[in-house]
Amino acid sequence: SAWGHLFGSLAISWLTLVRVTDLANPVPTALQSALLLCIPILGAGIGIAWMFGRWAVLRQSWPLIAVLGILMGGGQVLVTLWDPVLAAFLPSFAAMLALFPLSRWKRFSEPFEGLPASRIMQQATGDSGAGSPRMSLGMALLPYVILTAVALLLSAVPPLHAFLRHFRIGLPFPSVTTGYGLVEPAYASYAPLAFVTHPGCYLLLTSLLTYGIYGACGYFRPNEERESLWRALARAAIPSSIAVISFLVTSRVMSLSGQTDVLALGISQVASPGVYAFASNWLGVVGAFTTSSTTASNALFGALQLRVAHYEGLSVPSILAAHGAGSAVGNAIAPADVVLGTTTAGNAGAEGAILRLTLPWTVVMSLLIGGGTLLLAGFGVP
Repeated sequence: SAWGHLFGSLAISWLTLVRVTDLANPVPTALQSALLLCIPILGAGIGIAWMFGRWAVLRQSWPLIAVLGILMGGGQVLVTLWDPVLAAFLPSFAAMLALFPLSRWKRFSEPFEGLPASRIMQQATGDSGAGSPRMSLGMALLPYVILTAVALLLSAVPPLHAFLRHFRIGLPFPSVTTGYGLVEPAYASYAPLAFVTHPGCYLLLTSLLTYGIYGACGYFRPNEERESLWRALARAAIPSSIAVISFLVTSRVMSLSGQTDVLALGISQVASPGVYAFASNWLGVVGAFTTSSTTASNALFGALQLRVAHYEGLSVPSILAAHGAGSAVGNAIAPADVVLGTTTAGNAGAEGAILRLTLPWTVVMSLLIGGGTLLLAGFGVP
């Protein structure tokens, strides 16, 4: 799922990239990002099939990979032209719905001879807990249905969306000048936040509605279980929020003080435009690897990529798209994400084995994204 980190979670990472680069027209960048992300979308399906059973599994599963890849990759490209916030959510939901008819196909509904033994294929039976009713598939999917309805209502109804965007909050900031003469103009309202139409509002409304419905249906245990839910939320949200805010502040300080320009000038002196275009996504990979976050990678290096693109005379949308795609792919080798995956799957201690599988995949995807960036930036095109 590394491909979904840029536009996933209702495009929080994408919005961060837009915010730190102050893009006046983000549509070309969003479109090119979606085009580059088609590479890891198909690459993820092929890579998983290859890791599981090499050619035998790949030959058996290629129709499934192709259908889901077209739905998610092509759907993401189309939705970015309308609203990047929903660019990963809607195509992924469509692909999930497509799994039902595909699972009825004889090719996938019957056991495939020759599959290697794997813990992945073992069905675990668990107890839903004393006093808690067993949740149906429809109720388990309810949050996604609610999120789709909320997002479409607030985004797809132009008069309502335009009205709600009037509710904004932005702080004034005075003009500042550095000792080297770098001037930042004053802002009456810096980067005003339209909080009602922000993706965070969609998630908050969905969470509250789902919590109320699940509570009414008895899916929560007594009060002590609800308290543990809030404690778990605080443990997960507070550290990540502090980290992201710190990276955003660092990025703005570097940009306003001129540090980003100095770094960009230095890079432009040692890398030719073609070399930088090909390698630009690696900065995103490194950022995601070191911070285990696409959002943090975009916050730290988005402005730097913008400045280098200007100094090199490169297409800004292409370079920023490469960075966003690299930041997404880099999560496949991010230590915190790998640990989270092994812990969730009950396979703690296998981090090294997983990295040995995901590292080559990340390298191949980054090389292909580099080639795609060269094409988008105009290299090799007569």
